[in-house]
Amino acid sequence: MGPAAGRGGTSMGYDCTLHVVDERMIRDRFVPALLGRAGDRPPFDDAPDSAELYAKVRAALVATGRGEESPETAANFVCQLAIAHCAAELPHHYERGFCLSLWPNQAEGVAASVPREFLGDPESLFADVVAAYPALRGKFPTEIESNYSPGCFVPAEHVPGLLAWVERKVRGYATPDRRLFRGLILVLKHAADRGLAYWEGTDLPVPGMATIMPPAEGRRADLEEVQSPEGVYLECVGRSDPVVAFAHGIGFPKDCRTAFADLGEWPPRFVIAHEYARKASRSRRGRWATASMTSDRPYLYRARVGDRPDGEKAVLLPPDERENGVAWAGFLGERVVAVLGAKVAYPAKTLLPAYVLWEQDGRLVPVDDLPPSAEQFPGFGVVQLNDGADVLIWDGDGYELRDGRLARTFDLKASWTFSDESPVTPYGPDGFFFLSKREPHAVRRGQSPVRHLPRLANVMAVSPGPEGAVLLMEGDNKLGDLGKLYFPDEGVYLRIEPALFEDEDPDEIRSLHWAGRRGRLIAATPKRLWAVPTERVLGLPRYRASDGRKIRAAK
Repeated sequence: MGPAAGRGGTSMGYDCTLHVVDERMIRDRFVPALLGRAGDRPPFDDAPDSAELYAKVRAALVATGRGEESPETAANFVCQLAIAHCAAELPHHYERGFCLSLWPNQAEGVAASVPREFLGDPESLFADVVAAYPALRGKFPTEIESNYSPGCFVPAEHVPGLLAWVERKVRGYATPDRRLFRGLILVLKHAADRGLAYWEGTDLPVPGMATIMPPAEGRRADLEEVQSPEGVYLECVGRSDPVVAFAHGIGFPKDCRTAFADLGEWPPRFVIAHEYARKASRSRRGRWATASMTSDRPYLYRARVGDRPDGEKAVLLPPDERENGVAWAGFLGERVVAVLGAKVAYPAKTLLPAYVLWEQDGRLVPVDDLPPSAEQFPGFGVVQLNDGADVLIWDGDGYELRDGRLARTFDLKASWTFSDESPVTPYGPDGFFFLSKREPHAVRRGQSPVRHLPRLANVMAVSPGPEGAVLLMEGDNKLGDLGKLYFPDEGVYLRIEPALFEDEDPDEIRSLHWAGRRGRLIAATPKRLWAVPTERVLGLPRYRASDGRKIRAAK
Protein backbone atom coordinates (compact mmCIF):
# COMPACT_ATOMS: atom_id res chain seq x y z
CA MET A 1 0.00 0.00 0.00
CA GLY A 2 1.78 3.06 -1.26
CA PRO A 3 1.30 6.82 -1.36
CA ALA A 4 -2.19 8.18 -1.85
CA ALA A 5 -1.64 11.84 -2.57
CA GLY A 6 -0.86 13.70 -5.76
CA ARG A 7 -1.89 13.32 -9.38
CA GLY A 8 0.60 11.83 -11.79
CA GLY A 9 1.50 9.21 -14.33
CA THR A 10 -0.01 8.21 -17.65
CA SER A 11 -2.39 5.35 -18.33
CA MET A 12 0.50 3.10 -19.29
CA GLY A 13 2.15 3.87 -15.94
CA TYR A 14 -0.59 2.15 -13.96
CA ASP A 15 -0.74 -1.49 -12.88
CA CYS A 16 -4.51 -1.84 -12.67
CA THR A 17 -6.56 -4.61 -11.12
CA LEU A 18 -10.28 -5.06 -11.83
CA HIS A 19 -12.14 -6.71 -8.94
CA VAL A 20 -15.29 -8.57 -8.10
CA VAL A 21 -16.25 -7.37 -4.60
CA ASP A 22 -18.97 -8.28 -2.12
CA GLU A 23 -20.58 -5.22 -0.49
CA ARG A 24 -21.96 -7.30 2.37
CA MET A 25 -18.52 -8.82 3.02
CA ILE A 26 -17.05 -5.33 3.29
CA ARG A 27 -19.78 -3.93 5.57
CA ASP A 28 -20.30 -6.95 7.81
CA ARG A 29 -16.82 -8.46 8.00
CA PHE A 30 -14.09 -6.10 6.84
CA VAL A 31 -15.31 -2.97 8.66
CA PRO A 32 -15.66 -4.71 12.06
CA ALA A 33 -12.20 -6.26 11.60
CA LEU A 34 -10.71 -2.85 10.77
CA LEU A 35 -12.32 -1.27 13.82
CA GLY A 36 -11.04 -4.04 16.10
CA ARG A 37 -14.39 -5.66 16.79
CA ALA A 38 -14.46 -9.41 17.30
CA GLY A 39 -15.62 -11.60 14.43
CA ASP A 40 -14.77 -14.64 12.34
CA ARG A 41 -11.22 -14.71 11.03
CA PRO A 42 -11.38 -14.03 7.26
CA PRO A 43 -9.01 -15.61 4.69
CA PHE A 44 -7.34 -12.23 4.13
CA ASP A 45 -5.93 -12.38 7.66
CA ASP A 46 -3.80 -15.36 6.62
CA ALA A 47 -1.87 -13.23 4.13
CA PRO A 48 1.70 -12.62 5.37
CA ASP A 49 1.34 -8.82 5.21
CA SER A 50 -2.23 -8.49 6.51
CA ALA A 51 -1.24 -7.42 10.05
CA GLU A 52 1.10 -4.78 8.65
CA LEU A 53 -1.58 -3.43 6.31
CA TYR A 54 -4.21 -3.28 9.08
CA ALA A 55 -1.75 -1.43 11.31
CA LYS A 56 -0.95 1.11 8.58
CA VAL A 57 -4.61 1.90 7.91
CA ARG A 58 -5.51 2.12 11.60
CA ALA A 59 -2.57 4.44 12.21
CA ALA A 60 -3.74 6.68 9.35
CA LEU A 61 -7.26 6.81 10.81
CA VAL A 62 -6.00 7.78 14.24
CA ALA A 63 -3.70 10.38 12.71
CA THR A 64 -6.62 12.13 10.99
CA GLY A 65 -8.12 12.85 14.39
CA ARG A 66 -4.92 14.61 15.42
CA GLY A 67 -4.61 16.50 12.15
CA GLU A 68 -1.42 14.59 11.29
CA GLU A 69 -2.81 12.81 8.23
CA SER A 70 -5.17 14.01 5.53
CA PRO A 71 -8.62 12.37 5.57
CA GLU A 72 -8.28 11.77 1.82
CA THR A 73 -5.22 9.60 2.42
CA ALA A 74 -6.90 7.68 5.25
CA ALA A 75 -10.03 7.08 3.14
CA ASN A 76 -7.84 5.92 0.25
CA PHE A 77 -6.07 3.44 2.52
CA VAL A 78 -9.38 2.11 3.82
CA CYS A 79 -10.59 1.47 0.25
CA GLN A 80 -7.36 -0.23 -0.78
CA LEU A 81 -7.53 -2.57 2.19
CA ALA A 82 -11.21 -3.35 1.60
CA ILE A 83 -10.47 -4.36 -2.00
CA ALA A 84 -7.54 -6.52 -0.85
CA HIS A 85 -9.83 -8.13 1.73
CA CYS A 86 -12.23 -9.19 -1.05
CA ALA A 87 -9.40 -10.24 -3.39
CA ALA A 88 -8.41 -12.98 -0.94
CA GLU A 89 -11.66 -14.78 -1.85
CA LEU A 90 -13.00 -13.30 -5.08
CA PRO A 91 -11.44 -13.10 -8.55
CA HIS A 92 -9.66 -10.10 -10.01
CA HIS A 93 -7.93 -9.34 -13.29
CA TYR A 94 -4.70 -7.49 -14.03
CA GLU A 95 -4.47 -4.92 -16.82
CA ARG A 96 -1.56 -2.66 -17.64
CA GLY A 97 -2.85 0.89 -18.11
CA PHE A 98 -6.58 0.17 -18.45
CA CYS A 99 -9.67 0.23 -16.25
CA LEU A 100 -12.95 2.20 -16.24
CA SER A 101 -11.23 5.25 -14.72
CA LEU A 102 -8.61 5.24 -17.49
CA TRP A 103 -10.92 4.49 -20.42
CA PRO A 104 -11.04 8.20 -21.40
CA ASN A 105 -7.21 8.17 -21.68
CA GLN A 106 -7.04 5.39 -24.28
CA ALA A 107 -6.15 5.85 -27.95
CA GLU A 108 -8.36 7.83 -30.26
CA GLY A 109 -11.18 5.67 -31.53
CA VAL A 110 -11.60 3.65 -28.34
CA ALA A 111 -11.53 6.36 -25.66
CA ALA A 112 -14.85 6.71 -23.83
CA SER A 113 -16.32 7.83 -20.51
CA VAL A 114 -18.55 5.59 -18.41
CA PRO A 115 -21.99 7.10 -17.75
CA ARG A 116 -22.18 8.38 -14.18
CA GLU A 117 -25.51 6.61 -13.66
CA PHE A 118 -23.65 3.31 -13.22
CA LEU A 119 -21.12 4.53 -10.68
CA GLY A 120 -21.46 4.57 -6.91
CA ASP A 121 -19.83 6.20 -3.92
CA PRO A 122 -17.77 3.72 -1.88
CA GLU A 123 -18.47 5.74 1.26
CA SER A 124 -21.77 3.86 1.42
CA LEU A 125 -19.77 0.78 2.46
CA PHE A 126 -18.08 2.43 5.42
CA ALA A 127 -20.82 4.04 7.55
CA ASP A 128 -19.33 2.71 10.80
CA VAL A 129 -15.83 3.92 9.84
CA VAL A 130 -17.15 7.40 9.07
CA ALA A 131 -19.09 7.41 12.35
CA ALA A 132 -15.87 6.68 14.22
CA TYR A 133 -13.76 9.10 12.13
CA PRO A 134 -16.07 11.88 10.87
CA ALA A 135 -13.26 13.66 9.03
CA LEU A 136 -13.51 10.99 6.32
CA ARG A 137 -17.03 12.05 5.29
CA GLY A 138 -17.02 13.03 1.60
CA LYS A 139 -13.35 12.12 1.17
CA PHE A 140 -13.56 8.65 -0.38
CA PRO A 141 -12.03 8.33 -3.88
CA THR A 142 -14.34 7.65 -6.81
CA GLU A 143 -11.77 7.53 -9.62
CA ILE A 144 -8.04 7.00 -10.04
CA GLU A 145 -6.10 10.18 -9.34
CA SER A 146 -2.63 8.72 -8.90
CA ASN A 147 -0.77 5.47 -8.50
CA TYR A 148 -1.78 3.51 -5.39
CA SER A 149 -5.41 4.55 -5.74
CA PRO A 150 -8.84 2.93 -5.92
CA GLY A 151 -10.92 3.81 -8.95
CA CYS A 152 -14.51 3.47 -10.09
CA PHE A 153 -16.90 1.58 -7.80
CA VAL A 154 -20.05 0.01 -9.29
CA PRO A 155 -22.69 -1.26 -6.83
CA ALA A 156 -24.07 -4.72 -7.53
CA GLU A 157 -27.45 -3.36 -8.65
CA HIS A 158 -25.78 -1.38 -11.45
CA VAL A 159 -23.36 -4.03 -12.72
CA PRO A 160 -25.77 -5.68 -15.23
CA GLY A 161 -26.59 -2.32 -16.79
CA LEU A 162 -22.92 -1.35 -17.01
CA LEU A 163 -22.07 -4.73 -18.54
CA ALA A 164 -24.68 -4.26 -21.26
CA TRP A 165 -23.38 -0.73 -21.98
CA VAL A 166 -19.76 -1.92 -22.18
CA GLU A 167 -20.61 -4.80 -24.51
CA ARG A 168 -22.56 -2.50 -26.85
CA LYS A 169 -19.71 -0.01 -26.87
CA VAL A 170 -17.02 -2.59 -27.54
CA ARG A 171 -18.96 -4.25 -30.37
CA GLY A 172 -18.54 -1.00 -32.28
CA TYR A 173 -14.73 -1.18 -32.14
CA ALA A 174 -12.45 -2.84 -34.67
CA THR A 175 -11.70 -6.47 -33.81
CA PRO A 176 -8.05 -5.91 -32.70
CA ASP A 177 -9.17 -3.11 -30.36
CA ARG A 178 -11.76 -5.27 -28.60
CA ARG A 179 -9.11 -7.43 -26.93
CA LEU A 180 -8.29 -4.61 -24.47
CA PHE A 181 -11.74 -5.00 -22.95
CA ARG A 182 -11.75 -8.77 -22.61
CA GLY A 183 -10.74 -8.81 -18.94
CA LEU A 184 -13.17 -6.03 -17.97
CA ILE A 185 -16.08 -7.87 -19.58
CA LEU A 186 -15.15 -11.15 -17.89
CA VAL A 187 -15.00 -9.47 -14.46
CA LEU A 188 -18.32 -7.70 -15.00
CA LYS A 189 -19.95 -10.95 -16.16
CA HIS A 190 -18.66 -12.80 -13.13
CA ALA A 191 -20.00 -10.08 -10.82
CA ALA A 192 -23.37 -9.82 -12.64
CA ASP A 193 -23.95 -13.59 -12.56
CA ARG A 194 -23.44 -13.63 -8.77
CA GLY A 195 -25.12 -10.39 -7.77
CA LEU A 196 -21.81 -8.83 -6.72
CA ALA A 197 -20.22 -5.40 -7.18
CA TYR A 198 -17.24 -4.14 -9.20
CA TRP A 199 -14.29 -2.09 -7.98
CA GLU A 200 -10.92 -1.26 -9.46
CA GLY A 201 -7.63 0.34 -8.55
CA THR A 202 -3.98 0.73 -9.39
CA ASP A 203 -0.95 -0.62 -7.53
CA LEU A 204 -3.17 -2.20 -4.88
CA PRO A 205 -1.84 -4.61 -2.21
CA VAL A 206 -3.22 -7.70 -3.98
CA PRO A 207 -1.53 -10.67 -5.68
CA GLY A 208 0.01 -9.37 -8.89
CA MET A 209 -0.65 -10.47 -12.47
CA ALA A 210 -3.88 -12.32 -11.65
CA THR A 211 -6.02 -13.07 -14.68
CA ILE A 212 -9.66 -14.03 -14.78
CA MET A 213 -10.33 -16.55 -17.53
CA PRO A 214 -13.48 -17.37 -19.52
CA PRO A 215 -15.46 -20.26 -18.01
CA ALA A 216 -14.48 -23.63 -19.42
CA GLU A 217 -17.81 -24.06 -21.18
CA GLY A 218 -17.20 -20.84 -23.08
CA ARG A 219 -13.80 -21.81 -24.45
CA ARG A 220 -12.83 -23.38 -27.75
CA ALA A 221 -12.71 -27.14 -27.32
CA ASP A 222 -9.25 -27.56 -28.85
CA LEU A 223 -7.58 -24.84 -26.73
CA GLU A 224 -5.91 -26.39 -23.68
CA GLU A 225 -4.51 -24.62 -20.62
CA VAL A 226 -1.93 -25.64 -18.00
CA GLN A 227 -1.21 -23.41 -15.03
CA SER A 228 2.32 -22.47 -14.04
CA PRO A 229 3.68 -24.78 -11.30
CA GLU A 230 3.95 -23.37 -7.77
CA GLY A 231 3.42 -19.81 -8.92
CA VAL A 232 6.57 -19.67 -11.07
CA TYR A 233 6.49 -16.63 -13.37
CA LEU A 234 7.44 -18.34 -16.62
CA GLU A 235 10.33 -16.62 -18.39
CA CYS A 236 11.91 -18.81 -21.09
CA VAL A 237 15.69 -19.11 -20.61
CA GLY A 238 16.52 -22.17 -22.68
CA ARG A 239 15.13 -25.07 -24.67
CA SER A 240 16.39 -28.50 -25.62
CA ASP A 241 13.65 -30.58 -27.21
CA PRO A 242 11.42 -31.60 -25.54
CA VAL A 243 12.41 -29.69 -22.37
CA VAL A 244 12.00 -25.94 -21.95
CA ALA A 245 13.54 -24.03 -19.03
CA PHE A 246 11.55 -21.20 -17.44
CA ALA A 247 13.09 -18.96 -14.78
CA HIS A 248 10.90 -17.40 -12.08
CA GLY A 249 11.05 -13.94 -13.59
CA ILE A 250 9.75 -11.88 -10.66
CA GLY A 251 11.00 -13.71 -7.58
CA PHE A 252 14.75 -13.15 -7.62
CA PRO A 253 16.98 -12.52 -5.78
CA LYS A 254 15.04 -13.76 -2.71
CA ASP A 255 13.00 -16.45 -4.46
CA CYS A 256 15.35 -18.12 -6.94
CA ARG A 257 13.65 -20.88 -8.92
CA THR A 258 13.73 -22.31 -12.43
CA ALA A 259 11.05 -24.67 -13.74
CA PHE A 260 11.91 -27.25 -16.39
CA ALA A 261 8.89 -28.35 -18.46
CA ASP A 262 8.98 -31.66 -20.32
CA LEU A 263 6.79 -30.93 -23.34
CA GLY A 264 7.20 -34.53 -24.47
CA GLU A 265 4.32 -35.22 -22.06
CA TRP A 266 0.92 -33.57 -21.87
CA PRO A 267 0.11 -32.10 -19.49
CA PRO A 268 3.83 -31.34 -19.22
CA ARG A 269 5.80 -32.64 -16.28
CA PHE A 270 7.58 -29.88 -14.35
CA VAL A 271 10.60 -30.13 -12.08
CA ILE A 272 11.93 -27.12 -10.19
CA ALA A 273 15.52 -26.18 -9.38
CA HIS A 274 16.18 -23.69 -6.58
CA GLU A 275 18.26 -21.32 -8.65
CA TYR A 276 17.45 -18.42 -10.95
CA ALA A 277 18.90 -19.25 -14.36
CA ARG A 278 19.59 -16.54 -16.88
CA LYS A 279 20.43 -19.29 -19.39
CA ALA A 280 20.04 -23.10 -19.36
CA SER A 281 21.43 -25.70 -21.79
CA ARG A 282 21.55 -29.48 -22.18
CA SER A 283 24.30 -31.60 -23.73
CA ARG A 284 23.62 -34.36 -26.22
CA ARG A 285 24.06 -36.95 -23.46
CA GLY A 286 21.60 -35.22 -21.16
CA ARG A 287 23.76 -33.18 -18.77
CA TRP A 288 22.47 -29.75 -17.79
CA ALA A 289 24.36 -26.48 -17.44
CA THR A 290 22.95 -23.22 -16.12
CA ALA A 291 24.28 -19.73 -15.64
CA SER A 292 22.40 -19.05 -12.45
CA MET A 293 22.32 -17.33 -9.09
CA THR A 294 21.05 -18.48 -5.72
CA SER A 295 19.50 -16.38 -2.98
CA ASP A 296 22.62 -16.54 -0.79
CA ARG A 297 24.70 -14.81 -3.51
CA PRO A 298 22.31 -12.42 -5.26
CA TYR A 299 23.23 -11.24 -8.77
CA LEU A 300 26.35 -13.40 -8.88
CA TYR A 301 25.80 -15.86 -11.74
CA ARG A 302 27.81 -19.06 -11.74
CA ALA A 303 28.13 -21.99 -14.11
CA ARG A 304 26.41 -25.02 -12.58
CA VAL A 305 26.43 -28.48 -14.14
CA GLY A 306 24.64 -31.69 -13.23
CA ASP A 307 22.95 -34.80 -14.58
CA ARG A 308 19.43 -33.56 -13.77
CA PRO A 309 18.01 -30.06 -14.14
CA ASP A 310 16.64 -30.13 -10.60
CA GLY A 311 19.40 -32.24 -9.07
CA GLU A 312 22.62 -31.34 -7.33
CA LYS A 313 25.00 -29.38 -9.55
CA ALA A 314 28.71 -28.75 -9.37
CA VAL A 315 29.82 -25.11 -9.53
CA LEU A 316 32.60 -24.31 -11.99
CA LEU A 317 34.39 -21.09 -11.05
CA PRO A 318 36.33 -18.84 -13.44
CA PRO A 319 39.62 -17.16 -12.52
CA ASP A 320 37.75 -13.86 -12.06
CA GLU A 321 34.02 -13.53 -11.39
CA ARG A 322 33.99 -9.75 -11.74
CA GLU A 323 30.79 -8.37 -10.22
CA ASN A 324 28.08 -10.51 -11.78
CA GLY A 325 29.82 -13.70 -12.89
CA VAL A 326 29.08 -15.57 -16.12
CA ALA A 327 26.56 -14.44 -18.70
CA TRP A 328 25.91 -17.88 -20.21
CA ALA A 329 26.83 -21.54 -19.86
CA GLY A 330 26.38 -24.43 -22.26
CA PHE A 331 28.17 -27.41 -23.81
CA LEU A 332 30.60 -27.98 -26.64
CA GLY A 333 30.30 -31.72 -26.92
CA GLU A 334 30.25 -32.74 -23.25
CA ARG A 335 32.62 -29.96 -22.19
CA VAL A 336 31.12 -26.99 -20.37
CA VAL A 337 31.68 -23.65 -22.03
CA ALA A 338 30.73 -20.27 -20.61
CA VAL A 339 31.07 -16.55 -21.27
CA LEU A 340 32.32 -14.05 -18.74
CA GLY A 341 30.37 -10.93 -19.57
CA ALA A 342 31.90 -7.55 -20.34
CA LYS A 343 32.02 -4.95 -17.60
CA VAL A 344 32.56 -1.22 -17.57
CA ALA A 345 35.24 -0.40 -14.97
CA TYR A 346 34.92 2.88 -13.11
CA PRO A 347 36.07 5.61 -12.67
CA ALA A 348 38.01 5.34 -15.92
CA LYS A 349 34.96 3.87 -17.72
CA THR A 350 37.11 1.34 -19.52
CA LEU A 351 35.51 -1.79 -20.93
CA LEU A 352 36.74 -5.07 -19.50
CA PRO A 353 36.03 -7.35 -22.48
CA ALA A 354 33.89 -10.47 -22.53
CA TYR A 355 35.68 -13.74 -23.21
CA VAL A 356 35.01 -17.46 -23.53
CA LEU A 357 35.80 -20.02 -20.83
CA TRP A 358 35.68 -23.77 -20.86
CA GLU A 359 35.86 -26.62 -18.38
CA GLN A 360 39.26 -27.91 -17.28
CA ASP A 361 39.97 -29.92 -14.12
CA GLY A 362 36.77 -28.81 -12.39
CA ARG A 363 37.20 -25.11 -13.13
CA LEU A 364 36.60 -22.68 -15.95
CA VAL A 365 39.66 -21.39 -17.78
CA PRO A 366 39.99 -18.93 -20.68
CA VAL A 367 39.96 -20.38 -24.20
CA ASP A 368 43.24 -19.27 -25.72
CA ASP A 369 42.04 -19.95 -29.28
CA LEU A 370 39.42 -17.19 -29.11
CA PRO A 371 40.16 -13.50 -28.59
CA PRO A 372 38.16 -11.38 -26.14
CA SER A 373 35.36 -9.40 -27.72
CA ALA A 374 35.47 -5.65 -28.17
CA GLU A 375 31.66 -5.61 -28.02
CA GLN A 376 29.78 -5.05 -24.78
CA PHE A 377 27.09 -7.53 -25.94
CA PRO A 378 28.76 -10.04 -28.28
CA GLY A 379 26.72 -12.80 -29.89
CA PHE A 380 27.37 -16.20 -28.29
CA GLY A 381 25.84 -19.64 -27.84
CA VAL A 382 26.07 -23.21 -29.13
CA VAL A 383 24.02 -24.82 -31.88
CA GLN A 384 23.88 -28.62 -32.05
CA LEU A 385 23.77 -29.57 -35.73
CA ASN A 386 21.79 -32.53 -36.98
CA ASP A 387 24.98 -34.21 -38.26
CA GLY A 388 26.30 -34.49 -34.67
CA ALA A 389 28.64 -31.50 -34.73
CA ASP A 390 28.47 -28.67 -32.20
CA VAL A 391 29.15 -25.10 -33.31
CA LEU A 392 30.20 -22.48 -30.78
CA ILE A 393 29.00 -19.00 -31.72
CA TRP A 394 31.39 -16.34 -30.50
CA ASP A 395 31.31 -12.66 -31.34
CA GLY A 396 28.97 -13.38 -34.24
CA ASP A 397 30.91 -16.22 -35.96
CA GLY A 398 30.84 -20.03 -35.69
CA TYR A 399 33.71 -22.18 -34.39
CA GLU A 400 34.26 -25.93 -34.22
CA LEU A 401 36.91 -28.16 -32.71
CA ARG A 402 39.62 -29.19 -35.18
CA ASP A 403 42.47 -31.32 -33.79
CA GLY A 404 41.71 -30.11 -30.26
CA ARG A 405 41.62 -26.43 -31.17
CA LEU A 406 38.78 -24.10 -32.07
CA ALA A 407 38.73 -22.98 -35.69
CA ARG A 408 36.30 -20.61 -37.38
CA THR A 409 34.14 -22.65 -39.76
CA PHE A 410 31.10 -20.38 -40.19
CA ASP A 411 31.64 -16.76 -41.20
CA LEU A 412 28.33 -15.28 -40.03
CA LYS A 413 28.95 -11.71 -38.90
CA ALA A 414 25.79 -12.15 -36.84
CA SER A 415 24.62 -9.53 -34.39
CA TRP A 416 22.27 -10.22 -31.54
CA THR A 417 21.95 -9.08 -27.95
CA PHE A 418 21.71 -10.90 -24.65
CA SER A 419 17.95 -10.30 -24.62
CA ASP A 420 17.40 -12.28 -27.85
CA GLU A 421 16.08 -15.43 -26.19
CA SER A 422 16.76 -18.12 -28.81
CA PRO A 423 18.82 -16.84 -31.76
CA VAL A 424 19.96 -20.17 -33.31
CA THR A 425 18.39 -23.52 -34.21
CA PRO A 426 19.64 -26.44 -36.36
CA TYR A 427 18.29 -26.89 -39.86
CA GLY A 428 19.11 -29.53 -42.48
CA PRO A 429 22.00 -31.98 -42.06
CA ASP A 430 24.83 -29.47 -41.52
CA GLY A 431 23.32 -26.02 -41.18
CA PHE A 432 21.28 -23.77 -38.95
CA PHE A 433 19.05 -20.76 -38.82
CA PHE A 434 20.22 -17.74 -36.86
CA LEU A 435 19.08 -14.20 -36.16
CA SER A 436 21.11 -11.13 -36.95
CA LYS A 437 19.64 -7.76 -36.04
CA ARG A 438 16.39 -9.67 -35.56
CA GLU A 439 16.32 -10.81 -39.18
CA PRO A 440 16.31 -14.55 -40.02
CA HIS A 441 19.26 -16.06 -41.89
CA ALA A 442 20.33 -19.61 -42.71
CA VAL A 443 23.74 -21.09 -43.36
CA ARG A 444 25.17 -24.49 -44.37
CA ARG A 445 28.70 -25.71 -43.95
CA GLY A 446 30.99 -24.26 -46.58
CA GLN A 447 28.39 -21.77 -47.81
CA SER A 448 27.64 -18.11 -47.16
CA PRO A 449 24.64 -17.09 -45.02
CA VAL A 450 21.36 -16.41 -46.83
CA ARG A 451 18.75 -13.89 -45.67
CA HIS A 452 15.24 -15.32 -45.45
CA LEU A 453 11.80 -13.69 -45.26
CA PRO A 454 12.98 -10.15 -46.05
CA ARG A 455 9.64 -8.69 -44.93
CA LEU A 456 10.30 -9.83 -41.35
CA ALA A 457 12.37 -7.36 -39.36
CA ASN A 458 11.60 -8.06 -35.69
CA VAL A 459 12.06 -11.78 -35.07
CA MET A 460 12.73 -12.43 -31.38
CA ALA A 461 13.40 -16.18 -31.42
CA VAL A 462 13.90 -19.07 -33.81
CA SER A 463 13.31 -22.68 -32.75
CA PRO A 464 12.57 -26.09 -34.28
CA GLY A 465 9.21 -26.70 -35.91
CA PRO A 466 7.90 -29.83 -37.61
CA GLU A 467 10.19 -31.60 -40.08
CA GLY A 468 11.29 -29.14 -42.72
CA ALA A 469 10.18 -26.04 -40.80
CA VAL A 470 11.35 -23.51 -38.25
CA LEU A 471 9.19 -21.62 -35.77
CA LEU A 472 9.73 -17.87 -35.60
CA MET A 473 8.51 -15.75 -32.67
CA GLU A 474 7.96 -12.11 -33.61
CA GLY A 475 7.86 -8.89 -31.66
CA ASP A 476 5.72 -5.95 -32.78
CA ASN A 477 4.83 -6.23 -36.47
CA LYS A 478 2.34 -4.68 -38.88
CA LEU A 479 0.23 -7.82 -39.14
CA GLY A 480 0.03 -8.27 -35.38
CA ASP A 481 1.15 -11.91 -35.69
CA LEU A 482 2.70 -13.85 -32.84
CA GLY A 483 5.05 -15.45 -35.33
CA LYS A 484 5.41 -17.58 -38.42
CA LEU A 485 5.86 -21.30 -39.10
CA TYR A 486 8.30 -21.23 -42.02
CA PHE A 487 9.01 -24.00 -44.55
CA PRO A 488 12.23 -22.81 -46.26
CA ASP A 489 12.45 -25.57 -48.87
CA GLU A 490 8.88 -24.88 -50.00
CA GLY A 491 9.24 -21.11 -49.78
CA VAL A 492 6.01 -20.75 -47.77
CA TYR A 493 4.95 -19.85 -44.26
CA LEU A 494 1.91 -20.00 -41.99
CA ARG A 495 0.86 -17.04 -39.86
CA ILE A 496 0.56 -17.68 -36.13
CA GLU A 497 -2.14 -15.15 -35.30
CA PRO A 498 -3.37 -14.21 -31.80
CA ALA A 499 -6.79 -15.69 -32.59
CA LEU A 500 -5.19 -19.13 -32.42
CA PHE A 501 -4.95 -18.54 -28.64
CA GLU A 502 -8.10 -16.47 -28.41
CA ASP A 503 -8.51 -16.67 -24.63
CA GLU A 504 -5.16 -14.96 -23.99
CA ASP A 505 -3.96 -11.39 -24.29
CA PRO A 506 -1.32 -11.58 -27.08
CA ASP A 507 0.93 -9.18 -25.14
CA GLU A 508 1.20 -11.86 -22.45
CA ILE A 509 2.51 -14.54 -24.85
CA ARG A 510 6.29 -14.51 -24.40
CA SER A 511 7.46 -17.63 -26.28
CA LEU A 512 6.25 -20.28 -28.73
CA HIS A 513 7.21 -23.97 -28.67
CA TRP A 514 6.54 -26.79 -31.14
CA ALA A 515 5.80 -29.96 -29.17
CA GLY A 516 5.61 -32.40 -32.05
CA ARG A 517 5.73 -35.52 -29.90
CA ARG A 518 2.41 -34.55 -28.34
CA GLY A 519 1.00 -32.86 -31.44
CA ARG A 520 0.74 -29.36 -29.99
CA LEU A 521 1.88 -25.80 -30.58
CA ILE A 522 2.40 -24.22 -27.17
CA ALA A 523 2.29 -20.54 -26.24
CA ALA A 524 3.89 -19.63 -22.92
CA THR A 525 2.73 -16.70 -20.78
CA PRO A 526 4.06 -15.81 -17.33
CA LYS A 527 1.22 -17.69 -15.64
CA ARG A 528 0.25 -20.54 -17.95
CA LEU A 529 0.88 -22.61 -21.05
CA TRP A 530 -1.69 -22.71 -23.84
CA ALA A 531 -1.77 -25.47 -26.43
CA VAL A 532 -3.52 -26.02 -29.77
CA PRO A 533 -3.35 -29.18 -31.91
CA THR A 534 -0.66 -29.17 -34.58
CA GLU A 535 -3.20 -30.27 -37.19
CA ARG A 536 -5.08 -27.02 -36.62
CA VAL A 537 -1.86 -25.08 -37.16
CA LEU A 538 -0.80 -27.03 -40.24
CA GLY A 539 -4.26 -26.48 -41.72
CA LEU A 540 -3.86 -22.70 -41.67
CA PRO A 541 -3.56 -20.77 -44.95
CA ARG A 542 -0.11 -20.62 -46.53
CA TYR A 543 1.68 -17.56 -47.83
CA ARG A 544 4.51 -17.17 -50.33
CA ALA A 545 7.75 -16.21 -48.63
CA SER A 546 8.81 -14.14 -51.63
CA ASP A 547 5.97 -11.62 -51.57
CA GLY A 548 3.68 -12.51 -48.65
CA ARG A 549 0.74 -13.32 -50.92
CA LYS A 550 -1.79 -15.87 -49.75
CA ILE A 551 -1.71 -19.13 -51.71
CA ARG A 552 -5.13 -20.14 -52.99
CA ALA A 553 -6.18 -23.64 -52.04
CA ALA A 554 -6.52 -26.02 -54.98
CA LYS A 555 -10.13 -26.76 -55.89
